Amino acid sequence: MVEQFVALHREIDPPLCDILCEVAENANFWQHLHPGHIQRLLEIIGPINTRYLDIHGLKDVCLLIAKIVDTYSSFTATHSIMVGEIARQLARWMQLPEPTCQQIQIAGYLHDIGKVYIPLSILEKEGELDDEELSQVREHSYMTGELLKRL
Repeated sequence: MVEQFVALHREIDPPLCDILCEVAENANFWQHLHPGHIQRLLEIIGPINTRYLDIHGLKDVCLLIAKIVDTYSSFTATHSIMVGEIARQLARWMQLPEPTCQQIQIAGYLHDIGKVYIPLSILEKEGELDDEELSQVREHSYMTGELLKRL
């Protein structure tokens, strides 16, 4: 997944792409995608983010985030990516300006990033969720907002 993204978008930031490829090969990288680690990492890297991306670069980065979130659970597979694509098509159908369509697509990509805070045992549970599990699922929208505040 990372290699495909980098091959398509190396022009965004070649040194960053090289680092991403190197880090992604390490099993610890994927283990650190545990929900508690993500917030800590965002707090660490947040203050040094001084690079600004155009809408296309932002869309590419958000697509990568969506792919990472979607692979967290087999239940979500390509959900966020499809939400982004469908949202953009609906925006175009409504004849909204193209920059607005792209922003809507990005929102679709990121709408569920808070799901990484839900334990896999709940996301992939067969059968009905109990009240506590439902509460955790409902909390993902709040966590999405908290994560987006840091981007």
